[in-house]
Amino acid sequence: MKTIRTLLILAFTGLGILNAQAQVLIYQESFETDGNGSRYAANEFASGSTSSHYFTRYKDGDSQPILPEPIGEDGTYYFVGEGVDDTGNPDGPFGTVTLNSVNVSGYQVSVKILLATGRTDGGRFEPDDELLVEYNMDGGGWNTLAAFYGVNPQSDLTEDTNLDGIADGTALDSVFKEFSYAVPATGSSIQVRVIMGQDGTTEEVAFDNIRIYGTVTCTAPNVPTVSASPSSVCPGANATLSITGNLNDATQWMVYSGSCGGTKVDSTSSSSIVVNPGSTTTYYIRGEGGCSTPGACDSITVVVQDTTKPVVTCLLDQTLIADSNCQVTVPDYTSQVTFSDNCDPSPDITQKPAAGTLVSTDTVITIMVADSSGNADSCTFALQVQDTLKPTITCPGDIISCDSMITYTSPMATDACSMGVLLIQTDSTGLTSGSSFPVGITAQQYTVIDEQGNQATCTFYVTVAPAEKRTIQVNDSLLTCIPPAATYQWFRDGNLISGANMQTYIADLTGAYSVAVTDTNGCDTVSDTVQVIITGLPTEESLSGLQVFPNPTSSAIRCQYRSAHAGSVSLALYNTLGQLMILEEKNAVAGLNREQVDLAGLPAGTYYLRLIAPFSSVGIQVTKLENLE
Repeated sequence: MKTIRTLLILAFTGLGILNAQAQVLIYQESFETDGNGSRYAANEFASGSTSSHYFTRYKDGDSQPILPEPIGEDGTYYFVGEGVDDTGNPDGPFGTVTLNSVNVSGYQVSVKILLATGRTDGGRFEPDDELLVEYNMDGGGWNTLAAFYGVNPQSDLTEDTNLDGIADGTALDSVFKEFSYAVPATGSSIQVRVIMGQDGTTEEVAFDNIRIYGTVTCTAPNVPTVSASPSSVCPGANATLSITGNLNDATQWMVYSGSCGGTKVDSTSSSSIVVNPGSTTTYYIRGEGGCSTPGACDSITVVVQDTTKPVVTCLLDQTLIADSNCQVTVPDYTSQVTFSDNCDPSPDITQKPAAGTLVSTDTVITIMVADSSGNADSCTFALQVQDTLKPTITCPGDIISCDSMITYTSPMATDACSMGVLLIQTDSTGLTSGSSFPVGITAQQYTVIDEQGNQATCTFYVTVAPAEKRTIQVNDSLLTCIPPAATYQWFRDGNLISGANMQTYIADLTGAYSVAVTDTNGCDTVSDTVQVIITGLPTEESLSGLQVFPNPTSSAIRCQYRSAHAGSVSLALYNTLGQLMILEEKNAVAGLNREQVDLAGLPAGTYYLRLIAPFSSVGIQVTKLENLE
């Protein structure tokens, strides 16, 4: 066989910058549809006996047979050739396919392809039978990427692993094998061609699923050099970290504490950053972001130190009026003292007894001021107590119940000085714990009175909200629970239907159907039973080919589908909770149908559109965008 000419061209489009070493599928041709003249150009032919001289897009069982038909193809169709060195070949003696050209700027490219032969008895391919994969960059010369030859005197078509003209690798057989090749060059555009040439009958070769992958590489950031000014500060003071080095393809310097990549402190794309250490801190800085892998860190320690005690000045003695219990609640005095510290503008201020403590006698209040370095000072003053406190009462929390019979724990009442208190119910409902409450909201009020007549009152609310009875709306075989609930479970003849957990269910068998639901208050109820009679099932799927566009949309969608029968269909739209949002009845014709559904009144989000006919349904996800102003 003569030297193969430049005939098969593939081209690819770059898809943008990826993370370092990340691989993306740029182009794929699997020949599942006829792209001759649009996606590619091919010199398809059949000459003489159609079973021995041809080059064509092929599927198992076509008129130009390859024996045995290889297995493992991608999808249904692939390209085959046999005896292409024939006078009937318009581009002979080769079989070629040319794919359209695209840009791959910024990518390191690799090529994957599926290859197979027909009969593999080791005696059909000579050394001049060959299959080549070649490429060029930016319109330059062609370079061989992969080669397969026969082995002298005759053998199966075998890979030339080092492109020295000697077939020394994997032999092709009737099972498609995947081969992968890295393109050593880079450029703005690439062309790849696969060329088939064999001069005898029964020398059958097939290829399929040509894929081009791209990998983006980028320059890692420098390991920075970091310095701090000043390197020793008071607690709460700032230090400026200066960064020397190049980010290259990274986007920012990340600042961590604890370790390199540990706790994030801040980030910057400039050469400096201000930090505010609460204590002596080691900062770790490295370049990150963009397509690069995070680099190594440099570190710097900023020392925080302070050995001078704060100065604190207390209040004069204080007097509070208490009730007959002789108790008062100690206020928070920490904001009323004066203090200063040489380094820490906001030292830690504590009080003993703590704010909120109940005392019944004169008490010494101690204020302690401690700075961030542990230096501390304190002062004291007297809190004098007088008695006027009221009792306290705590009601139970509000109650929401599905049932009307309500029980609850009585309110808790205490008094600091009295030996006992009187707890009475002071609402006018006549209802209490153990009563049957009406549907709706009922207030329960309690009052506590101590021995000195001091009173306190609390109120809580009982809400009785039984589950609303559900009904089943029947539309042919479509069953819909009305009104919506939080969860659903459908039953047929009293038996749970596995997976039937939506607001609607399509009945496929005759039977008595019911649905058990739980509403948003957690209340359960079961619908009445409806009898559904299924008189027969079609012998084919009624609906197919559902398409929706535009998707996503901010207003209306247009639906296109095919129906095997004329008749009534339902368009049902559900939200992600399974709630039915839209239900429209349509009259379908046998064949292609087009409908429009208005989504403008729905909030933005993800929905599920279901097209339902008797004994058949199809569905698709729909994304609703915010309405345009």
